[in-house]
Amino acid sequence: MNSEFGEVATSFAAMKQKLESQVTQATRLATYYLKTGEKTLAVDFHQLKKRSAADLAAVISLEANGKRLPPAFLHREVQWTVPVEQRRDISISELQVVVKRLFSDGDLAATLGGKNDFYVQWEIGWPRDKNSSGNSNNKGYTRTIKYKEFEQKAGDVDVDYTHNVAGFVDRHYARPLQRWIERGKLTIELHKYTGMLWGTQVVGRASVPLLDLRTRSEVSSVVEFRPVSEGAGRMGRPFIGGPVFVDVAARLRLPLTNKAELVTHIERWIYLDNKTASIGGGSGQTQTET
Repeated sequence: MNSEFGEVATSFAAMKQKLESQVTQATRLATYYLKTGEKTLAVDFHQLKKRSAADLAAVISLEANGKRLPPAFLHREVQWTVPVEQRRDISISELQVVVKRLFSDGDLAATLGGKNDFYVQWEIGWPRDKNSSGNSNNKGYTRTIKYKEFEQKAGDVDVDYTHNVAGFVDRHYARPLQRWIERGKLTIELHKYTGMLWGTQVVGRASVPLLDLRTRSEVSSVVEFRPVSEGAGRMGRPFIGGPVFVDVAARLRLPLTNKAELVTHIERWIYLDNKTASIGGGSGQTQTET
């Protein structure tokens, strides 16, 4: 039995949930393709909606009549391409910097030189100007992460940091940014607190290239910090306590091309094997459409 459909084959609740999801998705896609003038695709998804709705009604009826197992079903591969939904928490001119989590399965105390508290700092080289207060808009840092919290979370801490960089994109004149982003990067540093006066020290550095933002609305990556003596871009010796990773992302409302990013989805959708369903079976079998 295909593990993807194991629960669907043995649970009426799971089968109904799967078919309800297909009805919702097919309805949405049929409406979308009708609005964009792609009538053939609109009709295809309208037919898929009708089939899933009919199968859902049959499953509900079989369950109501006391069948022990859901009916046998087949599955097919369904594919569609749609624009990525624009994020509403980013303006058209902003870049959003996200630090999601920091984790290590090594001995972080050995890397930090003790059970020091720490934080993550980020920086980008664009825009180059400063705001009216003289402070740079393209640099920031996360909350302080207590070493005790790192231990309690088994070496995997949710940082949950988000910052929007204002004025990152001039959509009317993006050529300078287009040139900069060919080599542009998001630099991330790991800082630890030291001493009674809460001084800080850079422990490690990593970077994420931003070139893909020309055609994509998000660049995300899990990167490994390297000792600062090795430089931001060179592969050098690892930390003595083992590798330390940070999960980060840089997001735009739209790619720098000003064109919506397209994404292709591929899912397996189920439909009832009417020959077994019609005789009141319910064998819980799955088959692949050929």
